[in-house]
Amino acid sequence: MGVLHDWITSVVGRVVSVLDETCILNILRECEFYSAEGQSSKDVLQAFIEQLFNFSVHEIINMDGLFQDSTECEIAAYLVMLGSMQTQSAKKFIDSALSLSDETQT
Repeated sequence: MGVLHDWITSVVGRVVSVLDETCILNILRECEFYSAEGQSSKDVLQAFIEQLFNFSVHEIINMDGLFQDSTECEIAAYLVMLGSMQTQSAKKFIDSALSLSDETQT
């Protein structure tokens, strides 16, 4: 992962080999994507995704089957890795990917 791995490690405060839920929540806190205290981790991750895309986690998971078998935690991990917390970059990439049609084969 290089620079991104080093950055995540510095945020979490330990060497990170797997992006688990705790790791992601620490990253969200550090980057001020963390929601109000007292929410469950699932709610926090859902709020992060909804803030990023402005539509619900349910819609993301079911959109073209892209995240059909993914949990909210896995989706957040994917976005963290993809965008290096640069939400606009992640959104642009996802929007581009979703706009591609399966009918491009001739």
